[in-house]
Order: sequence, then structure tokens, then C-alpha cells
Amino acid sequence: KYISWLSFFGKWDYFLIFHKYISISACIALGFAFFENIFYAYFYFQNSGISFTLLQLIFFRSIFTVILHLVCSILFAIGFWYIIQIVVSKTRKLFYFLWFCLLGMASHVLFDSFLSFGYIGIIFLYVGFMYLLMTYLFTRFEQ
Repeated sequence: KYISWLSFFGKWDYFLIFHKYISISACIALGFAFFENIFYAYFYFQNSGISFTLLQLIFFRSIFTVILHLVCSILFAIGFWYIIQIVVSKTRKLFYFLWFCLLGMASHVLFDSFLSFGYIGIIFLYVGFMYLLMTYLFTRFEQ
């Protein structure tokens, strides 16, 4: 995540254009997902050694946690975008900021709970719903 930040350092127009701003948050999210997956795999390996369950854990976490961190990071970034860029009243900015931050946190909590208890089917529904939500949000900000 720091390498991605260094590549954008000094280019402040990245904070003024929505898609560039979102790409920075996506780079940070990928860094978090990468290190979280390494830690999960390492601690599972220390406790149980190499097994099929470890490979299954690595596979599912590699796919789903990357999606989770991207979605939650983008939701937080959109919340901050409302505070920084959107010209509306202060109370409306605060409402949208809190709404997107709560949506990001709730999304992360629900996803982790479903993954921990093995509800993989619900995770697929979650991914589909978040895809539709992100599509709507990105088309809304392109205008």
C-alpha cells in the first residue's frame, strides 16, 4: 500500500478526480487483503500444518477477502469523497459520510461472520449485491 502511495505522491489531481481517488483506495485495500490472508494462512499453518483445509482456506480467503476489502474501502472512500468534494450542506455531507462508513463497517462484519460460520452461499449473494451497488455508485459519479 505504501508503494502505491509513493507512485501517486506529488500528483494532487488524484485527489480531485473521483476514479483516480478510488484507485488509490483500491490499492490500499489490496494491501490490507494481502497481509490479512498471509497472517491467516501462517497462523493456521502453525496450528494445523499443511492440509487440504489450509489450501481451502487460502483459496476462499484469496478470492473473497480481496473482494471484501475492495468493496469496504471503496465505500469508505466514497464517504470521504462526500466530505471533501461534493458541494452540499454540511448536515447532508455528514449524513452521507456516516451512511457510507456504516455501510462499509456493516459489510465487513457481515462478510466476516458469514465466512467464519461457513455460509458460502450467502457470500455469493453478498458479492452479487455489492457488484450491483458499486455499479450504481460508479455510474452516478460519472455524471
